[in-house]
Amino acid sequence: MADGKRKASQVMARAFASLLFGTILFVGLWITVFSAATAALAAVSISVVTLAASSVFDAVAWVLEAIGAVITGFFEAIFGIFG
Repeated sequence: MADGKRKASQVMARAFASLLFGTILFVGLWITVFSAATAALAAVSISVVTLAASSVFDAVAWVLEAIGAVITGFFEAIFGIFG
């Protein structure tokens, strides 16, 4: 249960950070060079890419942790036999 709450909390924190970053980017682009529509498109696309990358990173980290656990178990078995 605590794992699910922590995972949901992490997702909400990433979504909030992405929204905040996108808003700052939108305002910065709108003030400097772009029209409101172009700034909105750029800010939304960068925010979506940021959220997608963080989700993919979680999946990659999970796979790497699983591989590490298997390798650790393999070496522990070898050291248990010969150690």
